Amino acid sequence: MKKEAELFWSFFKIGAFTLGGGYAMIPLMQDEIVTKKKWLTDEEFLDALAIAQSSPGVLAVNTSIMTGYRISGRLGIAAAVLGAVLPSFLIILCLSTVIIQYREAKLFQQVLFRMKIRGYYLRRLHFLTVHLYQEQKKHRQIWSGEEWKHFV
Repeated sequence: MKKEAELFWSFFKIGAFTLGGGYAMIPLMQDEIVTKKKWLTDEEFLDALAIAQSSPGVLAVNTSIMTGYRISGRLGIAAAVLGAVLPSFLIILCLSTVIIQYREAKLFQQVLFRMKIRGYYLRRLHFLTVHLYQEQKKHRQIWSGEEWKHFV
């Protein structure tokens, strides 16, 4: 049971202190699994990541499944997956209770409306940036260095 508790707390810490999804978790997972705990070698960790990326599902959960099975079998899988998923679940649970409690408040509605507007403008800015980059890339392919000399 000690190994399962270690698996749970290791993946719980990784899930609780990482923002940005599975790819942001990779350095923390490597530090915890390979460097500190020495559960996997670097090669085994890279193999586990390759399999996790090619498998359907969340990268952190897939990696926790493989690590948990390697360390402690089926109980290890349960402990590692629960540790990886529980922080996100608890955060969403807390946020949802706050949203339900304050959803009628005028200030809360104004904040959400402004976030919605900012999100819209950020999406538009991203679209324009990508579009301009693609257009610039097209023109670079058409115009060679010799042809640009006429315009300079």
